[in-house]
Amino acid sequence: MDEPTPTDSAIAFARRTWADVLTSRLNGLAKDQRQAFLRRRQSINASPRSTNRACSASPRSASVGGRRDDEEVSTRHIVDLAALYKLITRDLRTFSHASRLLKRAEGTALGVQLSVPTLDALRLRFAELAPGHAHLGVPDPADSAATARLEPSLRGFNLEEAGPRLEARRRRLATQLLGTAYPAELQIFARFGVPPSMRREVWSSIMGVTESTGTAALQTGGSRRQEAAKGINEWEWLTDDVLRLDVSEHCANDVSYFPFDEIAEALVLALSRDPQISSMCESGPPQVPIVIPAPDSADATVSNEVSEGTLTVPPSGVVPFKGFSNYACPFAFLADRLETAYPLFRAFYCRVLCNLHTISNRPETLLHLCALFESLAEATAPRAAQHVKQLAVDSAPLRFAFHWIVTGFAGCLPAEQLLHLWDRLLGFDSPVLVPILAAAIFAFRARLVLGARRLEEVQLLFADISCIKVVPLLQAFLFGDELGSGAVLAAR
Repeated sequence: MDEPTPTDSAIAFARRTWADVLTSRLNGLAKDQRQAFLRRRQSINASPRSTNRACSASPRSASVGGRRDDEEVSTRHIVDLAALYKLITRDLRTFSHASRLLKRAEGTALGVQLSVPTLDALRLRFAELAPGHAHLGVPDPADSAATARLEPSLRGFNLEEAGPRLEARRRRLATQLLGTAYPAELQIFARFGVPPSMRREVWSSIMGVTESTGTAALQTGGSRRQEAAKGINEWEWLTDDVLRLDVSEHCANDVSYFPFDEIAEALVLALSRDPQISSMCESGPPQVPIVIPAPDSADATVSNEVSEGTLTVPPSGVVPFKGFSNYACPFAFLADRLETAYPLFRAFYCRVLCNLHTISNRPETLLHLCALFESLAEATAPRAAQHVKQLAVDSAPLRFAFHWIVTGFAGCLPAEQLLHLWDRLLGFDSPVLVPILAAAIFAFRARLVLGARRLEEVQLLFADISCIKVVPLLQAFLFGDELGSGAVLAAR
């Protein structure tokens, strides 16, 4: 077996440390609420939003008394993204320096130095995004003038070509492909945008979750999904109320998603208690599992070792962070029933979304995506990037883009624009467009960044990106003449 490289050792440290943070936070929440990690409902007909007495699977540190049924104890988030950002930046740099594994790379906030593709390589990889191709997701002609005013650098980038005729043509092509094509052909189709009315069918076919595939894996997976959904009303995990809180704060308060908050809640609860999730994720388990003894076990300790007689908390192996429910909200647009929406959400999470918060040395996981953003921001808006670093200690462009990267822009972009982006993530079978879009937003607002005198002013510049048009911005960033010639928006 090959010896681990310094980078491998640093990433392994970050992964272990994140597991320790999550374990500590879960124990703290259980202790404060006097709840067990797993408890059976007193009545199967009880409301999913109610809380009941803890009765099983409690770690020693969480078994401080039993909570009375009539005692009100409000829940809280287990962890937010600020803690994850601190880990992969300040804490990882401290570890690397103390262990003398790595020298701190110039121009990066991360504690590791990673190789990422250049802008020229990205242009080749995403050549189908070039403005010469007809794309769904560009503004209608009536909106083009307003878009050009908001982002002057987008003038001339495919703003006049989209319209009802293009969408109708794409619908006809989608219908033909769904009847005859292989998933690979539908993937190519998705690179140019999927008509909203066809999105569920196209996405399902690409990811192999439709009945037409006739695979045994789908049939067995269907029974597992039914069990996961059924279990929502029979058992309560400590993380359930945390997820409900997250849905109420993010989905229920979003003008696009509030009509769908119930199905969004059902989706995240079903995913959370689906034991197949960690093994299905293409980049490996997103987190080190947090393991507790089974209810009938004499042991009462929490560990990270899965063995007979233990349970993973939650069963999916993914402890939710604040904003996790944003992943589920867009799928309420694709299907109005849990039985239809969940297989699609599950497949998309395991194929795409899990990469966005997985600490791993595998390409296209969180650290590599952050490193790519930093590289692109430095290459296309160096003066703005340097200006941000000078505003405060440990300030960096990544600080403002980190939330976008981890969430895949869910909860940040309007639903229509988010789905245009996610079409391309499936079409190119890669999450790399997420940091590319983040770098594009930073570069196209570089002038405004240069005018900021405090970090709070920079934060305000990126707090609202609802006016962003995803496809034209990606086209301008990757293929604009100004970028190609090295003169970016007068930011140099």
